[in-house]
Amino acid sequence: MKSISRWLKPPVFEGEEDKTRRADLINKIVTGFLAFAFAVFVGNLIGGKTPFAASVVNVIAFCMLLPVLVWLRDGRLVLAQGWLLFVAFMCVTAGIASLGTIRAPVTSLYLSGVIVSGLLFDRRGVLYSTAACSASVFGLILAENAGLLPIPDHRVGVPQWVTYTALCGFTGSLIYSLSRVTKDALARAESELKQRKLTEEALNDVNQRLRHRMDEVEYLHQELREQALRDGLTGLYNRRYLNDVLNRETVRTDRDQSSLSFVMIDVDNFKTVNDTYGHQVGDQILVQLAKLFSTQARGSDIVCRYGGEEFLLLLPGTEVAFARQRAEEIRRKSETVIGQVEGAAVHVTLSFGIAAYPNHGSDWEQVVSNADKALYQSKRNGRNRVTVWHGDSASS
Repeated sequence: MKSISRWLKPPVFEGEEDKTRRADLINKIVTGFLAFAFAVFVGNLIGGKTPFAASVVNVIAFCMLLPVLVWLRDGRLVLAQGWLLFVAFMCVTAGIASLGTIRAPVTSLYLSGVIVSGLLFDRRGVLYSTAACSASVFGLILAENAGLLPIPDHRVGVPQWVTYTALCGFTGSLIYSLSRVTKDALARAESELKQRKLTEEALNDVNQRLRHRMDEVEYLHQELREQALRDGLTGLYNRRYLNDVLNRETVRTDRDQSSLSFVMIDVDNFKTVNDTYGHQVGDQILVQLAKLFSTQARGSDIVCRYGGEEFLLLLPGTEVAFARQRAEEIRRKSETVIGQVEGAAVHVTLSFGIAAYPNHGSDWEQVVSNADKALYQSKRNGRNRVTVWHGDSASS
């Protein structure tokens, strides 16, 4: 019994789920047909009223279906299902002919054959099997009416009871198999939908985290860029930023046909402050001056720490005269800037040098150089003053 059970067990093809499910379906159908043929054969033997030809057809059908189980294990599914339908159709037709009438219960197997064809070949199987059954029934009707079939025995007994019982069981098993196939397909579809939903949620979560990380990276990039362009002590733009922005500002000045003023600022005697009071006091003074320059600057102005105690104020769209007024105002207010050391106030003064583009140079490097020369003229003239560059000379 164990060997028969193993032989009737459907094959499993590793890594090929669809092929395994189809083999399982074909195996169920073949097993059902074999059980039906065996049950009818036994019923005919018990009843003893069935024509000998009908019993022969049952034995032939049983034997012809056995190779299907072998082909299933070999993976030859197309051959197995095609041969299954061919044997079933031919044996049903031969069985009806042997009984002498289409009124025999075995005729109902045509309906089962259509169901099996639909399961194995979808819509095409239903159409082809229906056409074949219709043609067979029509031919059997003509043959019966023409007296070409054996004279039927209309007596009923055990064979008919067994046949109807087996037919109900076989049809029921087909319906059950169809229901299982449908439920399995729906379960797989639902599982795939759930898996897809989980995958989409995971992807959305990954995308959100990726966007968040990209935003963080962008923020850090901006922070690093800002730190690279800012002076660490005063928070003003540094010389690197100035080099980036000056080309843009000179182009804009040329386009607008305006003036770009450069105000160079230096803290007077700053080395003495550091040497006398310490670098901490010097740093306090630089921070206070940076705050003063920032509060005095317009939205379009650019304030940079040029290096050490030197600062550069860039005034777009500003003529030299107005730049000088601004410088004088800053100079006066800078006298209130103090550093604290042991409770004592340390005051400083500022010297200024002014030059403008394009009046005092054909490029910004030349203008910066001339503003720096004007600044040192302020130093030579006594410090704490504003000097404007004029050609080869500077005037206070």
